[in-house]
Amino acid sequence: MNRFVILFLIALAVLTLRLGSTSYLESSEARYAEISREMSLTNDWVTPRLMEIKHFHKPPLTYWVTALAFDIFGVNDLSGKLFLVLAALGTLFFTFKLSRLLFPKSPETALWSFLILLTSPLFLIQSRALTTDIYLTFFTTGAIYFHWKNHLRKFSGLAAALTGLFLGLAFLTKGPIPFIFSLLPYIGYQLTAAGRFRISRRGFFTGLLVFLLTVLPWFVLVILRNPGLLRYFLVFQTLDRYASEVHHRGGPVYYYLGILLAGMLFWFTAYFPAVIKKIRNWRSTRRDRIHLLLLLYTLLPLIFFSFSGSKLPAYILPALPFFSLFLADWFSAWDRQRHTGVQWFNAALALVLPLTLISGAVPSLPAGLIARKGLFYWLLIPALLMAIPALQSRLKKSVVGLTYAGYNLILFYALLAILPHLEGETKNFEPIARSINARWSEPALIAAYHLRLPSLEFYTGRRILHIRHDRELQFETAESLREIQPWLSEDPEELARILKSDSLIFAVISRRDWRCYLKGHPNLPAIVDTLHMNSRFLLLQN
Repeated sequence: MNRFVILFLIALAVLTLRLGSTSYLESSEARYAEISREMSLTNDWVTPRLMEIKHFHKPPLTYWVTALAFDIFGVNDLSGKLFLVLAALGTLFFTFKLSRLLFPKSPETALWSFLILLTSPLFLIQSRALTTDIYLTFFTTGAIYFHWKNHLRKFSGLAAALTGLFLGLAFLTKGPIPFIFSLLPYIGYQLTAAGRFRISRRGFFTGLLVFLLTVLPWFVLVILRNPGLLRYFLVFQTLDRYASEVHHRGGPVYYYLGILLAGMLFWFTAYFPAVIKKIRNWRSTRRDRIHLLLLLYTLLPLIFFSFSGSKLPAYILPALPFFSLFLADWFSAWDRQRHTGVQWFNAALALVLPLTLISGAVPSLPAGLIARKGLFYWLLIPALLMAIPALQSRLKKSVVGLTYAGYNLILFYALLAILPHLEGETKNFEPIARSINARWSEPALIAAYHLRLPSLEFYTGRRILHIRHDRELQFETAESLREIQPWLSEDPEELARILKSDSLIFAVISRRDWRCYLKGHPNLPAIVDTLHMNSRFLLLQN
């Protein structure tokens, strides 16, 4: 059994352990799960719908894959995540293959790149989070691999076609975003290394044809059916998302430096020393084009997203394979370099993190985390090893690397064990759905006040009345609007009216909104019971 097969089996075990132990969380995971459930239920694979309203925030590939999983394995927490694991394994595979392609004389670099990516907390989290990001990372990494395979070896029409196919599938996952991770660094590489942009015409036109054949059918069909959708895609969901804070996801320019440090931990601490070294040796770096390539594939997307008006941790995920490759090359030379500064920083970080969590020094930590802080004592074992730099300098890099990997895995699985107990903080509404299902009797009604709760529809299988909703209705026809409107209300008094009715009503509301609501309706507590509560939300029944 070769080393790659062993690594692959280890990765499979790491990625599948406790895979179905967490619920779909609001808002992103629950949204993808519910859209996919409705797609599976209605068998309409063209128009994504969220709670029976057209939803075009993203192209449909993630919905298609998840709906297919629901068709095959049933609608549950585990089935929607099985293909996420396959995408994560595929990303690891292409990262390994890219390393062998770029560093053919260093099989050790391929092993380290695989291990670094596998044990990066951000990668582990997104490999089981039902969003677009791990699929985007898989398809983008595959497209880049086939592109550079064609570029560095003999031209292959099949590799060019696969480049276009994978890039098309990435586009069907998240629109033009994959170009930031693939095309932008490639153009930068061409201009920096060669002084001008060159491209293989055969490869370009073959890839472009396959890309268009992959992308155009769905986009043309859905745009023709929904006037105004093209502008919505290009302006509101692309340009506005980047250039403004219209989606209320802003952050400082150094946001992604913190995300990468938290998302890769000890692996990432070597990035800037390595970058500084490459910049100092810029002339030799230009001659050593592989290192220049990896520098641009990490640095340019990082800079691009750092100036975006909309920031989320997972946005940088498709660059993670290239950070892993860049750092694996640096780590492979461990025995030939001195890294005392990195060692001291890692040692301090390894000790401060668990001691802070154990001591409760951070204010406002969730109660569920404090109650299970004993799990973080396990982090002190690898932390103590890292805290002795003099000893560490005598250790083989394999021991150092495995210490980093072990620490990251312990931290990830500790957080995974705690996650189900952070119900309010993580917006986990499955316990509320279980309470409703246990007491349900027809004809009952579920209402959500100032909340959009696709997870509640997913776990109850019942339609919800949304009061003070924020739904986008611009793509609905007059006929569909007539059917939808009874389930949407802008009138805050609707909550008081239904709670006072004779029908069985379940209402979900935040604690803050309920306190404000009672100021105008002081008689409601006399007719309402609280069935379930957590740190942020209440389930009420009349």
